[in-house]
Amino acid sequence: MYIQKVLSNGIRVAAERIPYVQSVSLGVWVANGSRCEKKNENGISHFIEHMLFKGTEKRTAEQIALEMDSVGGQLNAFTTRECTCFYAKTLGDYAETAVDILSDMIFCSELSEKTMETERAVVLEEIAMYEDSPEDVVYDLFTETVWGDTPMGRTILGTPESLSNVTPESMREYIRTHYTSKSIVIAVAGSFGDELFELLEKYFGSRSIEHNEVTFENAEYRSGTAVMKRDFEQVQLVAGFRGIDIYD
Repeated sequence: MYIQKVLSNGIRVAAERIPYVQSVSLGVWVANGSRCEKKNENGISHFIEHMLFKGTEKRTAEQIALEMDSVGGQLNAFTTRECTCFYAKTLGDYAETAVDILSDMIFCSELSEKTMETERAVVLEEIAMYEDSPEDVVYDLFTETVWGDTPMGRTILGTPESLSNVTPESMREYIRTHYTSKSIVIAVAGSFGDELFELLEKYFGSRSIEHNEVTFENAEYRSGTAVMKRDFEQVQLVAGFRGIDIYD
């Protein structure tokens, strides 16, 4: 059975009961990705994804991991050009643990300067590894060619220069203005009862958050050809073309 609800602060919930499973999966989807970033903050969405796992006002990073492990749960996240998703999977009996931790991470992360400097180095290493991966490099070259010097044409990870601009204060402000009631959707699937919606209201709906729409710069599709010569063992090729409008 498919259920849609809106929490008291405007966050939307989409849920589907699957009666023959014992687990439940929850995803907090934020309509914010690298396409929502300004050039001088490119990579902040992905950087935030990293930082929200690094401790909150009441949990250390280790406690977040151990608490999910203690109930046999899984916790992860990813960032794309168009969205960021934080998700958890656990047995239905421990759904409150997953909801509590996800809410705590998103709304109460500490974002300390010391932790940020450590994690900035991790992201810079990730960028270096990415640039040594030809299948990743060629796709970024493709998007840069198609979308040009727009947020859609830039990398998800950002650059060393743009990441150096990110501070705890700028990250908090970005979360405040981009993690809003109009940009967050909670998706749930699996084994759960009506009490789950009470938990979502308790841990998410009670939060005081902004209600503005997240805006971004539209990018015009451009045709073209780009070649990058690198000392790789293989040749990577990407070909693309304009598709059907999603609203057609």
